[in-house]
Amino acid sequence: MPPSSAVQRSLARLAEVTEREDPAFAEYRRKIERLKTLHLPMARREKALSMRLKALIAHVLATGPDGERREEGNFLAVLGPSGAGKTRLCDRVFSSFEGLRTFEDDEGTVRPLITIRAPRPCESREFAIIMLQALGMRQENFPGVADLTRVRAWAMVRRLLVECGTLIVHVDEFQHVAEADLIDAEEVVDTLKNISQQTDNPVSLVFSGLPKIQGFIAGRFGNPQVMRRDNFFEVPPLDIARDRRKLIDYVAEVARTAGLADRTATQGDFVERLVHASTGQLGRFGILASLAANEALLLRDETLEPGHFAEAVRLLTLCADEQNVFLVSDWPEMAVWPDDPQTAILIARDEEEFYASPKRRQVSRKRGRAPKAQEQ
Repeated sequence: MPPSSAVQRSLARLAEVTEREDPAFAEYRRKIERLKTLHLPMARREKALSMRLKALIAHVLATGPDGERREEGNFLAVLGPSGAGKTRLCDRVFSSFEGLRTFEDDEGTVRPLITIRAPRPCESREFAIIMLQALGMRQENFPGVADLTRVRAWAMVRRLLVECGTLIVHVDEFQHVAEADLIDAEEVVDTLKNISQQTDNPVSLVFSGLPKIQGFIAGRFGNPQVMRRDNFFEVPPLDIARDRRKLIDYVAEVARTAGLADRTATQGDFVERLVHASTGQLGRFGILASLAANEALLLRDETLEPGHFAEAVRLLTLCADEQNVFLVSDWPEMAVWPDDPQTAILIARDEEEFYASPKRRQVSRKRGRAPKAQEQ
Protein backbone atom coordinates (compact mmCIF):
# COMPACT_ATOMS: atom_id res chain seq x y z
CA MET A 1 0.00 0.00 0.00
CA PRO A 2 1.57 3.35 -1.03
CA PRO A 3 2.21 5.91 1.74
CA SER A 4 -0.31 8.69 2.23
CA SER A 5 0.35 12.25 1.13
CA ALA A 6 1.09 13.25 4.73
CA VAL A 7 3.56 10.40 5.11
CA GLN A 8 5.29 11.37 1.86
CA ARG A 9 5.63 14.97 3.06
CA SER A 10 6.97 13.78 6.38
CA LEU A 11 9.56 11.57 4.67
CA ALA A 12 10.62 14.37 2.34
CA ARG A 13 11.10 16.83 5.20
CA LEU A 14 13.02 14.29 7.30
CA ALA A 15 15.43 13.68 4.41
CA GLU A 16 15.80 17.40 3.66
CA VAL A 17 16.50 18.45 7.26
CA THR A 18 18.83 15.55 8.02
CA GLU A 19 20.88 16.14 4.88
CA ARG A 20 21.05 19.86 5.60
CA GLU A 21 22.32 19.24 9.13
CA ASP A 22 24.77 16.57 7.97
CA PRO A 23 25.81 16.95 4.31
CA ALA A 24 27.52 13.54 4.39
CA PHE A 25 24.23 11.84 5.23
CA ALA A 26 23.00 11.89 1.63
CA GLU A 27 25.97 9.84 0.43
CA TYR A 28 25.67 7.47 3.40
CA ARG A 29 21.99 6.98 2.58
CA ARG A 30 22.73 6.24 -1.08
CA LYS A 31 25.32 3.63 -0.12
CA ILE A 32 22.91 1.93 2.26
CA GLU A 33 20.24 1.81 -0.44
CA ARG A 34 22.73 0.24 -2.85
CA LEU A 35 23.69 -2.35 -0.24
CA LYS A 36 20.05 -3.39 0.01
CA THR A 37 20.02 -4.28 -3.69
CA LEU A 38 22.90 -6.76 -3.43
CA HIS A 39 22.15 -10.44 -3.79
CA LEU A 40 24.38 -13.44 -3.32
CA PRO A 41 23.27 -15.77 -6.13
CA MET A 42 23.22 -19.45 -5.35
CA ALA A 43 22.30 -20.99 -8.68
CA ARG A 44 22.02 -24.54 -7.36
CA ARG A 45 19.32 -23.77 -4.82
CA GLU A 46 17.43 -21.53 -7.26
CA LYS A 47 17.51 -24.22 -9.94
CA ALA A 48 16.36 -26.87 -7.47
CA LEU A 49 13.39 -24.79 -6.33
CA SER A 50 12.56 -23.91 -9.94
CA MET A 51 12.24 -27.62 -10.70
CA ARG A 52 9.78 -28.06 -7.82
CA LEU A 53 7.81 -25.03 -9.00
CA LYS A 54 7.66 -26.40 -12.55
CA ALA A 55 6.18 -29.61 -11.15
CA LEU A 56 3.54 -27.57 -9.32
CA ILE A 57 2.76 -25.56 -12.47
CA ALA A 58 2.33 -28.81 -14.42
CA HIS A 59 -0.22 -29.86 -11.82
CA VAL A 60 -1.98 -26.48 -12.08
CA LEU A 61 -2.33 -26.93 -15.84
CA ALA A 62 -3.42 -30.57 -15.67
CA THR A 63 -7.02 -31.51 -16.42
CA GLY A 64 -9.14 -34.44 -15.41
CA PRO A 65 -10.29 -37.36 -17.59
CA ASP A 66 -12.86 -35.14 -19.31
CA GLY A 67 -10.06 -32.88 -20.54
CA GLU A 68 -11.76 -29.79 -19.13
CA ARG A 69 -12.11 -29.80 -15.37
CA ARG A 70 -8.82 -29.06 -13.63
CA GLU A 71 -7.61 -31.19 -10.78
CA GLU A 72 -7.69 -30.09 -7.16
CA GLY A 73 -4.87 -27.78 -6.14
CA ASN A 74 -1.63 -29.19 -4.83
CA PHE A 75 0.94 -27.61 -2.52
CA LEU A 76 4.66 -26.96 -2.22
CA ALA A 77 6.32 -26.18 1.11
CA VAL A 78 9.65 -24.33 1.20
CA LEU A 79 11.31 -25.06 4.53
CA GLY A 80 14.35 -23.55 6.19
CA PRO A 81 15.54 -22.19 9.53
CA SER A 82 15.50 -18.52 10.40
CA GLY A 83 17.96 -16.62 8.23
CA ALA A 84 18.04 -19.22 5.45
CA GLY A 85 16.90 -16.68 2.84
CA LYS A 86 13.58 -18.37 2.07
CA THR A 87 11.67 -15.20 1.23
CA ARG A 88 14.23 -13.83 -1.20
CA LEU A 89 14.74 -17.26 -2.75
CA CYS A 90 11.01 -17.60 -3.40
CA ASP A 91 10.81 -14.06 -4.78
CA ARG A 92 13.67 -14.65 -7.22
CA VAL A 93 12.36 -17.99 -8.42
CA PHE A 94 8.76 -16.79 -8.78
CA SER A 95 9.84 -13.68 -10.70
CA SER A 96 11.83 -15.85 -13.13
CA PHE A 97 8.57 -17.41 -14.37
CA GLU A 98 7.06 -14.84 -16.71
CA GLY A 99 3.76 -16.71 -16.82
CA LEU A 100 3.25 -16.07 -13.11
CA ARG A 101 3.65 -12.30 -13.33
CA THR A 102 0.69 -9.96 -12.97
CA PHE A 103 -0.47 -8.58 -16.32
CA GLU A 104 -3.15 -6.41 -17.85
CA ASP A 105 -5.47 -7.39 -20.69
CA ASP A 106 -8.66 -6.01 -22.19
CA GLU A 107 -10.71 -7.38 -19.31
CA GLY A 108 -8.61 -6.07 -16.44
CA THR A 109 -5.76 -7.12 -14.16
CA VAL A 110 -4.82 -10.79 -13.99
CA ARG A 111 -2.82 -12.08 -11.02
CA PRO A 112 -1.71 -15.69 -11.65
CA LEU A 113 0.36 -15.65 -8.43
CA ILE A 114 -0.12 -13.66 -5.25
CA THR A 115 2.21 -13.61 -2.25
CA ILE A 116 1.16 -12.72 1.27
CA ARG A 117 2.91 -12.84 4.62
CA ALA A 118 0.91 -14.54 7.35
CA PRO A 119 0.22 -12.02 10.12
CA ARG A 120 1.43 -12.50 13.68
CA PRO A 121 -0.59 -13.07 15.70
CA CYS A 122 -2.54 -14.79 12.96
CA GLU A 123 -6.25 -14.07 13.10
CA SER A 124 -8.57 -15.43 10.45
CA ARG A 125 -10.15 -12.10 9.52
CA GLU A 126 -6.82 -10.29 9.26
CA PHE A 127 -5.44 -13.11 7.10
CA ALA A 128 -8.40 -12.69 4.74
CA ILE A 129 -7.96 -8.89 4.60
CA ILE A 130 -4.28 -9.33 3.68
CA MET A 131 -5.31 -11.68 0.87
CA LEU A 132 -7.84 -9.12 -0.37
CA GLN A 133 -5.10 -6.48 -0.48
CA ALA A 134 -2.85 -8.84 -2.45
CA LEU A 135 -5.74 -9.34 -4.86
CA GLY A 136 -5.84 -5.61 -5.54
CA MET A 137 -8.46 -4.38 -3.11
CA ARG A 138 -7.57 -0.96 -1.71
CA GLN A 139 -9.35 0.77 1.15
CA GLU A 140 -9.70 3.99 -0.86
CA ASN A 141 -11.65 2.00 -3.46
CA PHE A 142 -13.61 0.00 -0.91
CA PRO A 143 -14.07 2.06 2.28
CA GLY A 144 -16.15 -0.68 3.87
CA VAL A 145 -13.24 -3.12 4.05
CA ALA A 146 -12.52 -2.09 7.65
CA ASP A 147 -16.00 -3.26 8.67
CA LEU A 148 -15.92 -6.63 6.94
CA THR A 149 -16.73 -9.66 9.04
CA ARG A 150 -14.43 -12.62 8.61
CA VAL A 151 -17.18 -14.61 6.87
CA ARG A 152 -17.77 -11.82 4.36
CA ALA A 153 -14.03 -11.25 3.92
CA TRP A 154 -13.37 -14.90 3.07
CA ALA A 155 -16.33 -14.93 0.66
CA MET A 156 -14.79 -11.97 -1.15
CA VAL A 157 -11.41 -13.73 -1.23
CA ARG A 158 -12.93 -16.74 -2.96
CA ARG A 159 -14.69 -14.52 -5.49
CA LEU A 160 -11.64 -12.37 -6.26
CA LEU A 161 -9.39 -15.40 -6.69
CA VAL A 162 -11.59 -16.34 -9.63
CA GLU A 163 -11.99 -12.80 -10.98
CA CYS A 164 -8.22 -12.19 -10.81
CA GLY A 165 -7.37 -15.54 -12.39
CA THR A 166 -5.20 -16.48 -9.43
CA LEU A 167 -3.74 -19.96 -9.82
CA ILE A 168 -1.17 -20.06 -7.01
CA VAL A 169 -1.18 -18.44 -3.55
CA HIS A 170 2.15 -18.15 -1.73
CA VAL A 171 1.93 -17.79 2.06
CA ASP A 172 5.22 -16.69 3.61
CA GLU A 173 5.98 -17.11 7.34
CA PHE A 174 3.42 -19.92 7.47
CA GLN A 175 4.55 -20.87 10.98
CA HIS A 176 2.43 -17.94 12.17
CA VAL A 177 -0.64 -19.93 11.11
CA ALA A 178 0.58 -23.05 12.91
CA GLU A 179 1.19 -20.98 16.07
CA ALA A 180 -2.18 -19.24 15.98
CA ASP A 181 -5.14 -19.76 18.27
CA LEU A 182 -6.67 -23.14 17.43
CA ILE A 183 -9.94 -21.68 16.11
CA ASP A 184 -8.20 -19.13 13.88
CA ALA A 185 -5.64 -21.66 12.65
CA GLU A 186 -8.27 -24.21 11.73
CA GLU A 187 -10.43 -21.60 9.99
CA VAL A 188 -7.48 -20.36 7.89
CA VAL A 189 -6.46 -23.92 7.04
CA ASP A 190 -10.01 -25.00 6.19
CA THR A 191 -10.49 -21.99 3.92
CA LEU A 192 -7.19 -22.55 2.13
CA LYS A 193 -8.15 -26.18 1.61
CA ASN A 194 -11.53 -25.10 0.27
CA ILE A 195 -10.03 -22.71 -2.29
CA SER A 196 -7.72 -25.49 -3.44
CA GLN A 197 -10.81 -27.59 -4.11
CA GLN A 198 -12.99 -24.97 -5.84
CA THR A 199 -14.48 -26.46 -8.98
CA ASP A 200 -14.33 -23.19 -10.96
CA ASN A 201 -10.73 -22.40 -9.99
CA PRO A 202 -8.80 -24.86 -7.81
CA VAL A 203 -5.87 -22.86 -6.41
CA SER A 204 -2.51 -24.44 -5.60
CA LEU A 205 -0.59 -23.30 -2.55
CA VAL A 206 3.04 -22.54 -1.75
CA PHE A 207 3.99 -22.28 1.91
CA SER A 208 7.33 -21.01 3.16
CA GLY A 209 8.42 -21.11 6.78
CA LEU A 210 10.37 -22.84 9.50
CA PRO A 211 10.98 -26.61 9.32
CA LYS A 212 8.54 -27.24 12.16
CA ILE A 213 5.59 -26.55 9.84
CA GLN A 214 6.24 -29.72 7.83
CA GLY A 215 4.13 -31.94 10.07
CA PHE A 216 1.42 -29.28 10.38
CA ILE A 217 1.14 -28.98 6.60
CA ALA A 218 1.28 -32.71 5.91
CA GLY A 219 -1.42 -33.40 8.48
CA ARG A 220 -3.82 -30.80 7.14
CA PHE A 221 -3.10 -30.46 3.44
CA GLY A 222 -1.72 -33.88 2.66
CA ASN A 223 -3.69 -35.77 0.03
CA PRO A 224 -2.36 -39.32 -0.45
CA GLN A 225 -3.39 -39.12 -4.11
CA VAL A 226 -1.14 -36.15 -4.89
CA MET A 227 1.32 -35.72 -2.00
CA ARG A 228 4.89 -36.86 -2.56
CA ARG A 229 8.25 -36.10 -1.02
CA ASP A 230 8.81 -33.39 -3.61
CA ASN A 231 5.96 -31.43 -2.02
CA PHE A 232 8.63 -30.32 0.47
CA PHE A 233 11.73 -28.35 -0.48
CA GLU A 234 14.39 -27.83 2.19
CA VAL A 235 16.62 -24.79 1.63
CA PRO A 236 20.19 -26.13 1.82
CA PRO A 237 22.72 -24.44 4.13
CA LEU A 238 25.94 -22.86 2.94
CA ASP A 239 28.71 -25.31 2.10
CA ILE A 240 32.01 -23.68 3.01
CA ALA A 241 34.05 -26.13 0.92
CA ARG A 242 31.97 -25.50 -2.19
CA ASP A 243 30.94 -21.88 -1.70
CA ARG A 244 34.07 -20.35 -0.12
CA ARG A 245 35.26 -18.40 -3.15
CA LYS A 246 31.79 -17.06 -3.89
CA LEU A 247 31.34 -15.94 -0.28
CA ILE A 248 34.68 -14.13 -0.23
CA ASP A 249 33.79 -12.38 -3.47
CA TYR A 250 30.43 -11.32 -2.05
CA VAL A 251 32.03 -9.67 0.99
CA ALA A 252 34.38 -7.86 -1.40
CA GLU A 253 31.36 -6.70 -3.41
CA VAL A 254 29.70 -5.41 -0.24
CA ALA A 255 32.85 -3.42 0.54
CA ARG A 256 33.02 -1.97 -2.99
CA THR A 257 29.36 -1.01 -2.94
CA ALA A 258 29.89 0.82 0.35
CA GLY A 259 33.00 2.54 -1.00
CA LEU A 260 35.28 0.69 1.42
CA ALA A 261 38.56 -1.14 1.02
CA ASP A 262 38.24 -4.82 1.94
CA ARG A 263 40.66 -6.02 4.62
CA THR A 264 38.79 -9.21 5.48
CA ALA A 265 40.46 -11.32 2.78
CA THR A 266 43.79 -11.06 4.62
CA GLN A 267 42.35 -12.99 7.56
CA GLY A 268 42.89 -16.67 6.81
CA ASP A 269 39.76 -18.03 8.50
CA PHE A 270 37.56 -14.95 8.20
CA VAL A 271 34.97 -16.47 5.88
CA GLU A 272 34.79 -19.61 8.04
CA ARG A 273 34.06 -17.40 11.06
CA LEU A 274 31.40 -15.52 9.12
CA VAL A 275 29.69 -18.72 7.97
CA HIS A 276 29.75 -19.98 11.57
CA ALA A 277 28.32 -16.66 12.78
CA SER A 278 25.57 -17.09 10.17
CA THR A 279 24.86 -20.66 11.32
CA GLY A 280 25.37 -21.61 7.69
CA GLN A 281 22.33 -19.62 6.56
CA LEU A 282 22.56 -17.48 3.43
CA GLY A 283 20.17 -14.80 4.65
CA ARG A 284 22.08 -14.25 7.88
CA PHE A 285 25.36 -14.18 5.97
CA GLY A 286 24.08 -11.30 3.85
CA ILE A 287 22.61 -9.45 6.83
CA LEU A 288 25.87 -9.63 8.78
CA ALA A 289 27.90 -8.43 5.79
CA SER A 290 25.60 -5.46 5.20
CA LEU A 291 25.43 -4.58 8.88
CA ALA A 292 29.23 -4.69 9.16
CA ALA A 293 29.53 -2.32 6.20
CA ASN A 294 26.95 -0.06 7.81
CA GLU A 295 29.02 0.08 11.00
CA ALA A 296 32.11 1.04 9.01
CA LEU A 297 30.18 3.81 7.25
CA LEU A 298 28.73 5.18 10.48
CA LEU A 299 32.23 5.34 11.97
CA ARG A 300 33.50 6.91 8.74
CA ASP A 301 36.14 4.23 8.44
CA GLU A 302 37.73 3.67 5.06
CA THR A 303 38.15 -0.10 5.28
CA LEU A 304 35.89 -3.05 6.05
CA GLU A 305 37.58 -5.17 8.70
CA PRO A 306 36.76 -8.16 10.95
CA GLY A 307 36.13 -5.77 13.85
CA HIS A 308 33.10 -4.39 12.03
CA PHE A 309 31.74 -7.93 11.76
CA ALA A 310 32.34 -8.42 15.48
CA GLU A 311 30.14 -5.39 16.12
CA ALA A 312 27.50 -6.73 13.72
CA VAL A 313 27.35 -10.02 15.64
CA ARG A 314 27.09 -8.15 18.94
CA LEU A 315 24.25 -5.97 17.67
CA LEU A 316 22.24 -8.92 16.35
CA THR A 317 22.76 -11.38 19.20
CA LEU A 318 23.56 -9.20 22.25
CA CYS A 319 26.43 -11.59 22.91
CA ALA A 320 29.31 -10.92 25.28
CA ASP A 321 32.73 -10.21 23.80
CA GLU A 322 34.00 -13.56 25.07
CA GLN A 323 31.28 -15.25 23.03
CA ASN A 324 31.80 -13.26 19.86
CA VAL A 325 32.93 -15.42 16.96
CA PHE A 326 35.20 -12.67 15.66
CA LEU A 327 36.89 -11.94 18.99
CA VAL A 328 37.89 -15.35 20.34
CA SER A 329 40.16 -18.17 19.28
CA ASP A 330 37.87 -21.10 20.16
CA TRP A 331 35.08 -19.89 17.87
CA PRO A 332 34.35 -23.30 16.23
CA GLU A 333 32.88 -24.55 19.53
CA MET A 334 30.78 -21.48 20.14
CA ALA A 335 27.04 -20.95 19.76
CA VAL A 336 26.05 -17.66 18.20
CA TRP A 337 22.30 -17.17 18.18
CA PRO A 338 20.19 -17.42 21.34
CA ASP A 339 17.56 -19.51 19.52
CA ASP A 340 20.08 -21.91 18.00
CA PRO A 341 18.49 -25.36 18.49
CA GLN A 342 21.73 -27.23 17.85
CA THR A 343 23.34 -26.40 21.18
CA ALA A 344 22.44 -25.73 24.78
CA ILE A 345 25.02 -22.96 25.09
CA LEU A 346 23.20 -19.67 24.85
CA ILE A 347 24.07 -16.04 25.48
CA ALA A 348 26.37 -15.67 28.50
CA ARG A 349 24.71 -12.58 29.91
CA ASP A 350 21.01 -12.09 30.29
CA GLU A 351 19.08 -9.00 29.22
CA GLU A 352 19.03 -7.48 32.70
CA GLU A 353 22.83 -7.37 32.86
CA PHE A 354 22.99 -6.10 29.29
CA TYR A 355 20.74 -3.14 30.00
CA ALA A 356 22.32 -2.52 33.41
CA SER A 357 25.88 -2.33 32.05
CA PRO A 358 25.74 -1.46 28.35
CA LYS A 359 29.28 -0.06 28.28
CA ARG A 360 30.75 -3.40 29.31
CA ARG A 361 29.28 -5.00 26.21
CA GLN A 362 30.65 -2.58 23.67
CA VAL A 363 33.28 -3.78 21.23
CA SER A 364 36.32 -1.50 21.27
CA ARG A 365 35.74 1.56 19.11
CA LYS A 366 39.25 1.02 17.89
CA ARG A 367 37.62 -1.87 16.02
CA GLY A 368 39.65 -4.41 17.94
CA ARG A 369 40.89 -6.91 15.44
CA ALA A 370 39.86 -10.51 15.71
CA PRO A 371 42.60 -12.77 17.07
CA LYS A 372 45.21 -13.27 14.42
CA ALA A 373 44.15 -16.14 12.23
CA GLN A 374 46.48 -18.79 11.01
CA GLU A 375 47.20 -18.26 7.37
CA GLN A 376 45.93 -21.01 5.15
